[in-house]
Amino acid sequence: MTVYSTLTPENTILNNVYLSYSFWKNSQVNVVKIDKDTNNISDLKLEFKIIANDGYKIDYENSSFEVDLRTLQESDLKTLTEPSEFDLLKIDLNEFATAEKIGAINADGSYFENVNNTNFKTIEKTFDTVNDYGELESVKYYVVLIDPKDTSCMIGIYSDGDVTGSLFSINDIGKPSIELTQLFINDYGEFSDDTFFKVHKINLNGKVSGVTPDKPLSKNIFTTYVVNPETLTGITGAQNIYNEIIINTVSYPLKFKDDDLTETTLKVAGEETSTKGKTFIKNNAKIEIFKFTIPTFNNVEQCVINLPFTNSVFLNYEDLENKTITGYLNYEVLTSSTTLIITNGDHTIYKSMFDIGSDLPYKPTGDFANYSKTETRLSNDPPLLIIKCSQIVRQNEVIKGTIKSEITGILKNELELLNTLTEQGVITNE
Repeated sequence: MTVYSTLTPENTILNNVYLSYSFWKNSQVNVVKIDKDTNNISDLKLEFKIIANDGYKIDYENSSFEVDLRTLQESDLKTLTEPSEFDLLKIDLNEFATAEKIGAINADGSYFENVNNTNFKTIEKTFDTVNDYGELESVKYYVVLIDPKDTSCMIGIYSDGDVTGSLFSINDIGKPSIELTQLFINDYGEFSDDTFFKVHKINLNGKVSGVTPDKPLSKNIFTTYVVNPETLTGITGAQNIYNEIIINTVSYPLKFKDDDLTETTLKVAGEETSTKGKTFIKNNAKIEIFKFTIPTFNNVEQCVINLPFTNSVFLNYEDLENKTITGYLNYEVLTSSTTLIITNGDHTIYKSMFDIGSDLPYKPTGDFANYSKTETRLSNDPPLLIIKCSQIVRQNEVIKGTIKSEITGILKNELELLNTLTEQGVITNE
């Protein structure tokens, strides 16, 4: 299939803004993002959103677009010409400054997700055209600006006609939305595989908002959000997760520091949702998970650190003796990867990347019911340093350790129990 269009690169201006539209498929709302650097502008359909890039707001006084209202036959492709002034429906967003609310939005809620469809303005335009019988007739078009905000708005274009079931209506008479892609009809009255993209000119601009945002570290790949368990349940239940990375802090070993995060509104394919979460303000988030001070032991055979979220870590005692070793997790936001790093105060003695694939606190029973009970939520293997040696030691010479950060949602008695266990330490003697 070939898409024909009179839209040219020089007439495609998306300056600090991009376009987006939604459609319902596979029992969920799917979102398509369109910007000037992609080749999917001709995918634009029905109602669409204008969204400002981070740090910008929509310049309503200097934004416009044009739609070619010609009805073209397949035979017209041989001599496809530029539209005349009389063929174009021109929409200037500054016209909405004095516009009023006309008609009604009959949205079912799903298509207009996160859009206040009670807040809109309508521009009525009369367009003279020639019908199939060669007669001149006037057609009314209604251009609707829905939920205009500094950072986003939705545009809908509707034609006059007695058609029900549209999202927009005047006096209970439905107004069909303008399809921005038209199917060709050949000389035999059959629909062609080729289409015509009716948008002729796009000139939409954003201007600096004056507010320096705490930008998520996305680089247009994905955004990592930190959310609480209730929020995660809500967005997964609504099937609103697409390609973003979302971390539930209960499923991550320990709580991220508040200083590393900033509260934000979650976006899906760049579109703001009504859900609040947090994003990282720097690429590497470090969380200390243990600290042990190691005395001198004779004939040490093995040193092992057991952690509930990764395999056992084997260390050389020569790197530990009379040292304070510290272990921390380093979460790299842009790659969504976690590295366990252990230092002895002088240098790094262990470094390994691993995936976190289990919910924590760990449920040793495998049963997610009654998770509020301590005995079903605590790991069977809390963080422990095990040193095997031949020396017999007194109880008061055990190694000390403390859980430094609370796990989100952890019960107070669980934290106390974890700290009690690590403070006792474990020394295995042969």
